[in-house]
Amino acid sequence: MSWEDQTVKDTLEFLGQILTEDFMNGGSANALQTGFVDSVTDVYTAGDAAVVYEGDFVAGVIAGETTAVAGTGFDFFDFPSIDGSGPSVIGGGDVAVTFTGTEAAMAFLRYLAGPESAEIWAAQGGFSSMNRKVDSSVYPDAITRRAAEALANADAFRFDGSDLVPAALGATGGAGIWGGLQEWLGNQGDVDAILAQIQQEAEAAFAG
Repeated sequence: MSWEDQTVKDTLEFLGQILTEDFMNGGSANALQTGFVDSVTDVYTAGDAAVVYEGDFVAGVIAGETTAVAGTGFDFFDFPSIDGSGPSVIGGGDVAVTFTGTEAAMAFLRYLAGPESAEIWAAQGGFSSMNRKVDSSVYPDAITRRAAEALANADAFRFDGSDLVPAALGATGGAGIWGGLQEWLGNQGDVDAILAQIQQEAEAAFAG
């Protein structure tokens, strides 16, 4: 699908109704100059900030950079339903592969895919399993447990868009998807030109 498709324009138009200057801490100018860690800790230090849209891994940032305690100092809520949509999760993932296909290698992969290994990993924190046979009580705190249960019970799971495209399009700070959407945030009225630029970079990235 093209970045210039009407569905993309409709999505940005809807998002623009939420990301108004008053909604962002310090407005778009400040948002575009705020680094990842600061965007999280600003919720606790900037006074006016209250919510940050991020992945569940930011719990580690909050715990490491502030005095907030899980459950009382910070929490999360599910992404709101849109037009009656069911529970969904956007995330990243790890893939294990074998280059040999030996019996031992395949047995190890089956072990990694099973609930026993996932429960060992999950108990350490920083990891959630989609395996519904994993006992959610092994997660280290209530917030992590709820996030893991939301992942396992979601009607739909989708990988983050930047994880599904070549690095030249999805992992660039000032260009590609990130650069284009940052430009849109600062100038929401120039949607057509910005999406045309992203589409041009997308075609080049996939061709390369």
